Amino acid sequence: MKNLLCLFLLAGVVLACQPTKPALTDGDYCYLGTLQRDTTSLSITVSGDKVTGEYHWNPYEKDGALGNFEGTITGNEIVALWKYTIEGSDQQRELTIVIEDGKAGIKEGEIELKGEVEVLKDPANAKVNEYLKKVDCK
Repeated sequence: MKNLLCLFLLAGVVLACQPTKPALTDGDYCYLGTLQRDTTSLSITVSGDKVTGEYHWNPYEKDGALGNFEGTITGNEIVALWKYTIEGSDQQRELTIVIEDGKAGIKEGEIELKGEVEVLKDPANAKVNEYLKKVDCK
C-alpha cells in the first residue's frame, strides 16, 4: 500500500514538473471583436515560443490605435511589446494577451510609464474585460 501511494505521489510530481504547453501551436491566428460600432482586431503568428502580430483598436468616429507587437507565449499567455500609433503619436505598451476557449483577450488595469513603455501597474490583478472571437485569417 505504501509503495502504491509513493508511486502516485511520484507520478504527480513528475506531471507537475512538465513544461506548460502553449495554448497556440505554430501558425497564424486571427481574432475580432465588436462593441456597438467599435472594432478590435488581433492577428498572431506563433513560431515556437516566439510571437509576432498586429493589434488594432478602432473606436467608431475616433482615432484608433494600430501597431505591431513581438513577444513570447507561455501556457495561455502572451507577453509582448506593442509599438503603435495613436492620434499621430508613436507609443509603446506591454500587452498581456490571454488565449482561452478559442478566444483572445487583453489584460487591462491601471497603467504606469516605465521609461518609454506603458505597463500594467499591478499585472497580478489585471483582468480581461472583453474577449475577441477567433475568425479566419485573411
